[in-house]
Amino acid sequence: MSFLQISFLTAMAAAAGPAVIHLLNRRRYRTKQWAAMNFLREALRRNRKAIEMRDLILLLLRTLIVIFLVLAMARPYWTTGANSVYSGEPVHAVLVIDNSLSMGYSELDPSLLDQAKQKAREFIKDLPAGSDVSIVPLCDVKKWYTRGAFATREDASEALDRIDVVDRSASLLVAAEKAAAECEDGSDIKTKRVIIFSDMQEASATGSLDDAFKDLPSVQLVAIQPAEPENTWVTDFFLRDGIADTESSAVFHGAIQYRGPQPAIRIQASLYINDVAVEEQFIDVSREQPSQVVFTHRFVSGGTSDQPVFNRAELKITADRLQDDDVRCCVVPVLTRIPVMFADQWGSQEDPDRSRYGESFPFRALLTSVDEEDGPQLVDPIHRTPDTITREDLQDARMAVIAGSAPPPDAIQDLLREYVEQGGQLLIAGGAEFDPAAWNASAWRDGEGLLPAPLSGNLLGDLPEPGAPEPNAFRLDPNTFDDPLYKLELSEEEQRDIISTPSFYLVTEVDEDAIDGFAEAELDRVSALAEKTKLIEERLGQLGQQQTLSDEDKAEQARLLLESQSLQANWLNWENPLARDFSSYTPEQLVALNTPRVLGRFDNGKPFAVQRQIGKGHVYMMASGVFPVWNTVAVDSGVLIFSRVVRQLLLRSLPDRTMGPLASMVLPVPARQRGDSFEVVYPGENTGTPIGVEGVGTYRYGVVLRSPTYRGFYEIIRTAVEEQDDEPPFLLAFNGPAAESRLVYVSQEDLMGRINSENTRWVGANDTITLSGQSYVGTDSWRWLWILMMLMMAMEMWLLRQRKKVASGTGASTALSAEGGA
Repeated sequence: MSFLQISFLTAMAAAAGPAVIHLLNRRRYRTKQWAAMNFLREALRRNRKAIEMRDLILLLLRTLIVIFLVLAMARPYWTTGANSVYSGEPVHAVLVIDNSLSMGYSELDPSLLDQAKQKAREFIKDLPAGSDVSIVPLCDVKKWYTRGAFATREDASEALDRIDVVDRSASLLVAAEKAAAECEDGSDIKTKRVIIFSDMQEASATGSLDDAFKDLPSVQLVAIQPAEPENTWVTDFFLRDGIADTESSAVFHGAIQYRGPQPAIRIQASLYINDVAVEEQFIDVSREQPSQVVFTHRFVSGGTSDQPVFNRAELKITADRLQDDDVRCCVVPVLTRIPVMFADQWGSQEDPDRSRYGESFPFRALLTSVDEEDGPQLVDPIHRTPDTITREDLQDARMAVIAGSAPPPDAIQDLLREYVEQGGQLLIAGGAEFDPAAWNASAWRDGEGLLPAPLSGNLLGDLPEPGAPEPNAFRLDPNTFDDPLYKLELSEEEQRDIISTPSFYLVTEVDEDAIDGFAEAELDRVSALAEKTKLIEERLGQLGQQQTLSDEDKAEQARLLLESQSLQANWLNWENPLARDFSSYTPEQLVALNTPRVLGRFDNGKPFAVQRQIGKGHVYMMASGVFPVWNTVAVDSGVLIFSRVVRQLLLRSLPDRTMGPLASMVLPVPARQRGDSFEVVYPGENTGTPIGVEGVGTYRYGVVLRSPTYRGFYEIIRTAVEEQDDEPPFLLAFNGPAAESRLVYVSQEDLMGRINSENTRWVGANDTITLSGQSYVGTDSWRWLWILMMLMMAMEMWLLRQRKKVASGTGASTALSAEGGA
């Protein structure tokens, strides 16, 4: 026997109370001899045995009342074996429903999810009266507010209806964790039954399943699997350059995969722009072999650097039995002109007629056409020398490049650092007049300057002399170029060949030993800045709460506002609305984020490129240039890597609005708009759903999009806009994991081999979900104990009433009989 509230058993000591009272009452009176007693002695002898029997019965009743009361409060029960036949008592049934993408597969009419729901309803219908049912979707569902168990079959069935397929992957490990949490908190009924309905994909059966399932009560894994799975899906879809313009055709790349009984199938692939099909292709897709598809499209209108226009783009294929993965989407930024600032040793004094080119010339060529006859270009180059850079040059620029020049003056370095802190991207390259000693002395400043890492002051290698043998050259080590910044749409072998092709004759040496001391100095700087910012914000908050301000308070408030603005520059004409907010980061986290990172090395182990995050932007430094003097980058295929680098740096300044699976996403809202109303339009819907503005940090607000679990486009709309009625919606695209579409299922033997638990059972297509398993019998026995206690209390009251009648009929006998009473 076990007890639900075993602590109440300590009160069992009270059962000795009636016996103690009985014994004490026997000694309440002292014997005193007097003459009249002799006349009563004979009468008392006749009824003494009856009185003693009655008192013993009262003692027994009172003791049992206490015992039954304590047992009822402790709630006793008995446990049956794991494979026992069901005892017939109420159960708490926890139904975990796999609603991942693959559960939308439909062979004829009902999908796998519909089949799982039907099996769940049949099981719920056969539950005994008084049972509780918990419905748990394995993947998050929009507007799912259900907590705890349902007490009626109707409520449980209605909850099942609200579960739909979402664009997520399933995990049996997560299913076990959710079931355990619901068993713990969902219902007070002790007997639990866990039923997991899933297609049991191979990818879902990973992790420590044995540990997750061993502590669960009776579990049944209900396999809902198609007989002959066949599927075609879009595995990838993106815009090649990340940015589109109105002067050239945008190039879209897509990948399509097929898995099924046929060796190959022919499908139709279509490119949709803003819900309109603009191009179609018929392609043959071989089994298990991804097929590539390329589309081109010319956009007719675009935005500016500070206000890009964002368009919807979708790749759709012929519909099949799993239709939710027959489309993949992305958000395309379309611009007419993007200002980029280039600075080198010549600036505007560059003279091609005299073969006088600045070191930034190859970078400009990578982003633009240097031939004026090619017409307008996406990138609008601003060409300067480092000492002539102005704030106006940078206000609209999405990226800045400084190559082959002396370091800028201190004031311009401070300006460039503010530019990066606001989200600008800065590339620093060697070559020409680049002096590492001068740069290190001027621009490192123990981590507070412009350089992403300290330099040793040395140039390694030698430039080739005309007519002399080529000197020993450095080459890049492909094994160190694993950052996504370098990833091309090529095979791994082709990428390695391109990386290892260029020869580098002269390179700048990065002082890696000096980086080791960066963290301590940076922590002091960040901590001091955070403390200063906190004090200013607290004082401004105190002044803001005062109803009236003196002249001194007003002057202090103005001074603090200016000081606060100086701590965080805000003069760019553009911003990335999805840039990460670092206000909630600790100084230690910021230091870890800002620590210089080596992104690629030469074959001698020396760093080729170093990157450091400063505020919302990045500084990327190359140890060499791109112009064909220090190296051969510009004259061989290695230029593709550098083209990729500069384009990706340019893209970083634009908000990436195409997302993968996310649990939630915060869209920052300016403080002046925190009282406005917002709506979100979900994929496939025409009307908006209200969404509130929440505090997401100190003096920071945002709209939190929770559980964006449906593939497609989301629009965040600010409603009731007075000053700007034509404000466009904020467009986002979400796609789920492509691996979920590869319909490979785990077998019963394999899965049960991974779950070594006697409490877990596989339920196949022809098997029945049962209620057998470990049960807790007698959990309602407290009710019977309570009833017995009440009956005994009634018997005690009846006996006491009888004793009172006898006492009133015998007069003086009452006192005498009390000598043996309780």
